[in-house]
Amino acid sequence: RSMARVALVTCADIPEPDHDEAPALAALRAAGHDAEALAWDAPTSDPAAFDICVLRSTWNYIWQPAEFLAWVRRAASATRLFNPPAIVEANHHKRYLVELGRAGVPIVPTTLLRSGESMEPERLLEREGWPTGAGAGIVVKPAVGGWSWNVRAFGIDQLDDARDAMAATARIGDVLVQPIVAGYAEGRERSIAWIDGDVTHVVQKGSRLDGDEESVRLGQKPSDEELDLVDRCLTPFGDDLMYARVDVVPDEMGRPLVGELELIEPSLWFRLHPPALDAFVAAVERRLR
Repeated sequence: RSMARVALVTCADIPEPDHDEAPALAALRAAGHDAEALAWDAPTSDPAAFDICVLRSTWNYIWQPAEFLAWVRRAASATRLFNPPAIVEANHHKRYLVELGRAGVPIVPTTLLRSGESMEPERLLEREGWPTGAGAGIVVKPAVGGWSWNVRAFGIDQLDDARDAMAATARIGDVLVQPIVAGYAEGRERSIAWIDGDVTHVVQKGSRLDGDEESVRLGQKPSDEELDLVDRCLTPFGDDLMYARVDVVPDEMGRPLVGELELIEPSLWFRLHPPALDAFVAAVERRLR
């Protein structure tokens, strides 16, 4: 194997720490590569200086998606970039959830409201047939968003506040509205990490809304149902996909629903499962050949 220049792409003013970066850089360097972090939005950012650029913690792109997508296209024309632009374009806006649902993949029920569109929460609940009893409610979030920024939950007795949140979010961009799924509050969300064709590990996540710290631990191996969901979500991307994370949460019957399909910059929590680092380094090296 020959030494390569590898960039792990981050951002200049990172919104929260990236716990994957240090172990990933160390593993790549231990494998003999010249690896460093590259901020996509730094004025001196030069992807052409690297043999491969791997998107990792570009988490501020949610506030400047057009500029980020332009950088991604530019980087891909100058060097190898993973995941590649077509995947980034398809995944940066959460309309992909609605599209997965239309394709028959079990998802957390999701309605997409366009920027500037308004709808009474009561009418939405009725139209979608979502629960309205005790413990029910809706979650409002930006359709271009990440790490729980501006995600807010409203109980069934707070629909006036929900209407205001929907309107405020729609002034910024497109909005996702979902029913409250008990599994999130109960800490039953599972993040399934996938690298270069294989599930490496599962992370159990505690509940988190805007401003909360995330609590994570290594979870049990994925069930057959979860593996089937991962296959259905990721197979369409074929060999273009280097890494992914599929976040699932159980419905009231315990069946997994896709809550997020993270194909751009997902935390993979290498510290919880170091063997995933070996898979990550191997995935980088395979794409350098």
